This record gives sequence, structure tokens and C-alpha cells, in this order.
Amino acid sequence: MMDKDKLSHQGFSPEGAASLSQGGKLKDRHIAMIALGGVVGAGLFIGSSAAIAAAGPAILLTYMGTGLMVVIVIRMLGEMLLARPGIGTFIDCIRAAHGHWAGFLSGWLYWLFWVVTIGAEAIGGAIAMQDWINLPVWSLAFLLIIVVNLINLVSVRVFGECEFWLSLVKVVTIVAFCALGLLSLSHFIGPHPKVTHNVLGHEAFSLMAGVPSLQRCQLFSSR
Repeated sequence: MMDKDKLSHQGFSPEGAASLSQGGKLKDRHIAMIALGGVVGAGLFIGSSAAIAAAGPAILLTYMGTGLMVVIVIRMLGEMLLARPGIGTFIDCIRAAHGHWAGFLSGWLYWLFWVVTIGAEAIGGAIAMQDWINLPVWSLAFLLIIVVNLINLVSVRVFGECEFWLSLVKVVTIVAFCALGLLSLSHFIGPHPKVTHNVLGHEAFSLMAGVPSLQRCQLFSSR
């Protein structure tokens, strides 16, 4: 058996803990901005405008419904972790409840999800950067993936700082978009449309246009 005296109370050896501390650690501000920036992807800037143009104001229903489902799932995960502390990830929860094969399948499906998501996010970022860098989308996406991997491999401190500032840019951009939208709705800038006509006109929330509108909402909100 392994000598427990050689391990610290956290399960690491003193040598391993020292080597980990040399790479730095995440601060509270890093973790907070990583959490905020993690839920804001390139799809929000690239796909939301296309979704609104195709589905109209009814896209708000899908965004609210999807957000509610995410909150419910996170709440259920929290309750499962409280019921069985130390069980591990959600894949371990699935394995404990439904068996080994269900956990195995869920783990690989989760891996596949992130493989597709990383590619989609890289393409979205490349499309957004084309106005500043005159390169093909595929090459910009490839460069973005390489840069992100290098940032992750350098050190924890560099990763935390890059995540903090890049997430701050995304959050500030969203706040600026919301402010511009409110100024436009308040008729301080831009044209002076009737808000009720934009929201309720064009059969946006009517029953006749409900099914096609919801289908388009689901298509674009999944991007």
C-alpha cells in the first residue's frame, strides 16, 4: 500500500504541491470572469443577429426557455452533489444511477460535444476577426485554436489573466450592446420605430406563425 505519511491532507505529495505552486493559482477575480465569459460564446455575437432576423422577437421565448432548462439542470446537479459528496463529475452521477455503459456513453458524448463546440467557437471568432485580419476563415480558426492551447500550456497564472481580460472584453461588449439597444428604444439614437409594432407586428407571436418561428428559434439557439 502507498505510504500515507508521504501524502498531504489534500492527497498531493509536498514535491507535487511545490511544483504546482510555481505555476501560480487562480484568484477570485479570475474564477468570476471565467464563469461569466464561459457562458458567452462567439455564437452570441455571430448567431444571435441571424436568429433574430429569421425568427423575429419570438426568439426571446426560446432564449428564456433554454435558460430555464439550464438553471434546472444545474440545480439538479447541485442537489446530486450535495446528496453524495465527493462523487465526482456529473458523469459519475450518471454511472452511479444508470450503470457503467450509461456513464461511458455520456462521457464520450460530452467529449464529442466539446470537440464540435471548440470548432464552432473558433470559426465564429475567425469570422468576427476578419474585419481586422485579412486571412481565410479556416486559417484564422486554426490559429485561434493554437493560441488558446498555448495559453493553457504556459501556466495557470497566464491562463487566468488571459481569461480575465478576454472575458472582461466580452462582458463589456454585451453591456454596451444592451445600452445601445435601450438608447435606440428610447429614441435617443437611430431611427424612431414603434416598439409595440416591432415586437408584436409581422405575426411575431401569433399562433399561425408559432410553429415555424419556434423551429427557426431552436435551429439558431442551438448554434
